[in-house]
Amino acid sequence: MSMANIFNSRGWSGYFAAIFFVSLPALAVQLMHLSDAATALAELPFQDVVTSLTFPNKQPLRERYTGIEPLDLGLRFLVAAFLPAAAGWDPGYEIQQIYFIVSCLAIIAIWAVEAGRKGNARAVTSFTSI
Repeated sequence: MSMANIFNSRGWSGYFAAIFFVSLPALAVQLMHLSDAATALAELPFQDVVTSLTFPNKQPLRERYTGIEPLDLGLRFLVAAFLPAAAGWDPGYEIQQIYFIVSCLAIIAIWAVEAGRKGNARAVTSFTSI
């Protein structure tokens, strides 16, 4: 197969996907670099947010989610990681979260294909709900 055939077989959707995956992290780096909120969060690690129960912008972090302390501690870390993007505090975090979610879609798609194979009938990969 020649190099020309490889480029012709990709099509516009392949080029769009490649540009999309390259542009999102580049945009996120630029927006996070210029953001005061990103700088404040970078200086204050997640451990400090979780122990002080306060974000750098003085928003409180909820302490109890389920009432089970080990599970609540893990949920506090997840909230500290994803709340700045979900709340719209900073566009850089939003772009980074979109990139993270889109990147996870490839893993989910591969898992779904593997779940349908007869060789994986009773394997853990056959349970896509996990």
